[in-house]
Amino acid sequence: MKKTVNSLTQETLENDAHRWLNIIRYHESGTIIQIQNDAVYRVHQLLGDKKLLKKILGKYYRKYLLGYISLSEDNLIDAINKKIQKWSQGKDLEDSLKKIESKGLDVGLFVDYATNIITNKSEQKQLFELETILRKFKNFSVIIFSEVDITEAGFNQLVNQCSSLFTHIIKYPLYSEKDSLQFTSYNESLWKFKFPEKTKQAVVKSCGGYLWLIRQALRLLRDEKDLTLEQVFSHELMLRKLDVVWSKLTEPEKDVLRKINNKYLDEDSKNSQTYSYLKTIKMIVNDSLGIPILKYVIEKEKRTNQLIVKDGDVFLDKENVSYQLTKSETRIIKVLIDNKTKLVTRNQIAQKIWGVNWEDHYSDWAIDRLIHRLRLKLKKIGFDESLIKTYKSRGIMLG
Repeated sequence: MKKTVNSLTQETLENDAHRWLNIIRYHESGTIIQIQNDAVYRVHQLLGDKKLLKKILGKYYRKYLLGYISLSEDNLIDAINKKIQKWSQGKDLEDSLKKIESKGLDVGLFVDYATNIITNKSEQKQLFELETILRKFKNFSVIIFSEVDITEAGFNQLVNQCSSLFTHIIKYPLYSEKDSLQFTSYNESLWKFKFPEKTKQAVVKSCGGYLWLIRQALRLLRDEKDLTLEQVFSHELMLRKLDVVWSKLTEPEKDVLRKINNKYLDEDSKNSQTYSYLKTIKMIVNDSLGIPILKYVIEKEKRTNQLIVKDGDVFLDKENVSYQLTKSETRIIKVLIDNKTKLVTRNQIAQKIWGVNWEDHYSDWAIDRLIHRLRLKLKKIGFDESLIKTYKSRGIMLG
């Protein structure tokens, strides 16, 4: 029987297991901060490894009721209640926990996709409710996964009010070169496809330990064999994923990374908590981008920002170019700039061009012709027209 290749090194898998399960074993709770959200795979791999569970939790490891919860849709307390109801049919969450406690059992839950309830003040009441339950039941532990740095000053009040939930705060860096190469071997095994060693090394170095990006690069190399590495890293599919990574960062974090990319990092930035956090999670390595190919997003953003609208006029690199554009073209540029990096529907563009009676004038052909002419004009005056992207049957995006 062929040996299964793990997605990460055994050392990393065991280190994660020790860290997470020790929190549960001592009836505590905590938060894992990691910018790449792969908790679903890592947690399920852990929960399925009975040998490792026994090694860390001891021979009575079955007394721990362990489970994974995704908050992509559910309310936090409802999701927890739904999971615990599978183990004990109480009239509500607290009743179920009491019944579990009376049997001498412990509950440990891994809660994924918690970023929204942490960053959205109207949703934080769910965390306060969970905090009350954690303080009441010592056999109940929760580990939540967040993509944002909750040690940043803006979260001080939340962390203080939910001291049980945030007893442990662990910042996870991007994966090491060793783990990243292990991940490439895992994909080779999965796909039954072999990459040259130099290619794997180059992909790992350029993607900086972000496994989602590594897999996309490998997939492109597997499927489009004529692509160079430069073409892979600047490929539209790659850029979309880089945009997602970039969108996870706060504006201060982006600002520091822009300065790193442009090589003018000032002392104030270097002494900031933001810089320290980015360095801890390896988004900054040796005062360079921890994910080198993020430069494509930063450079694209810089090119996009060359085009602005001020007092009704369109400027490219501070030069007024309005006289070269029609009123309709100026209106299209304005709606695209107002919704930069967001999809603008054809209906939104039509409303901007023709106003309240837009439906009387609307046609796909008319919109397509306007966008086509706008691209040609922008190219003529020196703007990268490829930054205006058309998504068939969906809409248009700038950036």
